[in-house]
Amino acid sequence: MVTSVAHAHADAKIDQERLSKKAASSLTQRERQSLAWASPGKTMEEIGTILDVTARAVKFHLDNARRSLAAPTVTQAVAPAVRYGLVP
Repeated sequence: MVTSVAHAHADAKIDQERLSKKAASSLTQRERQSLAWASPGKTMEEIGTILDVTARAVKFHLDNARRSLAAPTVTQAVAPAVRYGLVP
């Protein structure tokens, strides 16, 4: 019984990994750039200045990236983006 549960958990984790990787590869260049600057803790205003866009545009890109990666927060969206080499 324990083995079955462990295998089911491992299979679910692998499926989630595949889904995250596929979603991560579908991010736009601007979503990747925004995540890259969010990674070291830059604010939306700071990222906007760096990318020469408004903070509202940065929020839009980060929200899209977050949704694509099924992450509840931007911080949680950064992790798979880094893991898959989409951001430095």
